[in-house]
Amino acid sequence: LEEDSIIKLSNLDYHIIETNEGLEASNMDGFFFNYWTQESNKLSVSLAYTDGKEETYTINVRKNSWQSIDVLLADFFVTTSAQKISQIKFTGDETIFIDNILFYKYPEVTEAPTPPHNPENVLSLFSDTYTEYREAYPEYNQMSETLFSAPHDGSSVEIIQINGNQTLFYDNTRYVIVEFFWTKEGKSNGNSSDPQNAGIDGTKFTNVRFDFYTQAKTEPPVSAEFKLVDFGGDAYGGGNDTSHSWFMNQNSTPKIESHKWITVDVALDDLTGMTARKNLSQMVLFTLRGGPMKYYIDNLYFYSDQAINSAEDYSLTHPKDLNLFQNYPNPFNPNTNIQFDLPTSGYTVLKIYNSVGQLVQTLVDQNLQAGRHNYNFNANQFASGIYFYRIEFGSQIITNKMILLK
Repeated sequence: LEEDSIIKLSNLDYHIIETNEGLEASNMDGFFFNYWTQESNKLSVSLAYTDGKEETYTINVRKNSWQSIDVLLADFFVTTSAQKISQIKFTGDETIFIDNILFYKYPEVTEAPTPPHNPENVLSLFSDTYTEYREAYPEYNQMSETLFSAPHDGSSVEIIQINGNQTLFYDNTRYVIVEFFWTKEGKSNGNSSDPQNAGIDGTKFTNVRFDFYTQAKTEPPVSAEFKLVDFGGDAYGGGNDTSHSWFMNQNSTPKIESHKWITVDVALDDLTGMTARKNLSQMVLFTLRGGPMKYYIDNLYFYSDQAINSAEDYSLTHPKDLNLFQNYPNPFNPNTNIQFDLPTSGYTVLKIYNSVGQLVQTLVDQNLQAGRHNYNFNANQFASGIYFYRIEFGSQIITNKMILLK
């Protein structure tokens, strides 16, 4: 047909192609052929093995155009690893044309490309390229590594080596939940709603990025969904969770493809459904319309378009010690600011006393979060003189002196 040799099977009942001494296909991944028919309603292909076993793949016949049949041997012909193929048999009715009968092997999976961003701009969740994030981000020093598959998602994940490069491999996955920086306490509890399971401050970053590779078929309607979730600072289900999804398919940029590393790089500002990003906590990966999928993930990280001075900011949000600073201004009339640091969350009392030890005002008497706090003291109703302000936190007490000068 136009100088292309094809097989015409007239009034097909069954047709057998012999492979002589047997075809060694144990190192092959797939079996492929094209067919065309105007009349046939039934078609199946069987592989017979040298041990006498036979396995059959049934086709939903389409007429009046060339069709491609691409079958993964591991999914449909499970004994090929042990035996040679002695026969290929086509079974059907009426007349059918067959062409391009072949077995094929996928290319070997290679390591992901080296990511391009400056380490000073990156917070890495998984990458051999970026390994020093704990020095740049001391707020994560007390936390465990990211959970690359939450206990309740039912996925199978393994860290494998590809040419010496660590890579995440997900097997038979319909969806997977990646949880960011669980605390050691939270991980031992196995409780994803534990408020101690702190997330990532996404306000420091402009983009989220990762590399994706699959050997599965990616023709339509196969697609993948990736969703980023912010828990709003009060853990999952607190009433203020926000999220946004983006999709990868044949029409997206980048589009989903097989046997190729694909870099997914998404600007956080484009995730308009995620109205907050101070407490980024999860990324959920779904396989849509394609069933469970095997795939690889590498170089999963957040980055900014400039250096992130998290180490400098850390002392403001996570002080090591209880500190009570000198009020400002001092002397003052009638207002002054009192600032203090709490190393952990806890019950805090801040009181003002006059020079003879009488309590004149209580500024704080409640539970406060760890970090730096500021309170204003208005002494409009008090006389000039020396006053003392005292903080009580746990078993610690610190007292400082200030001067009201009217």
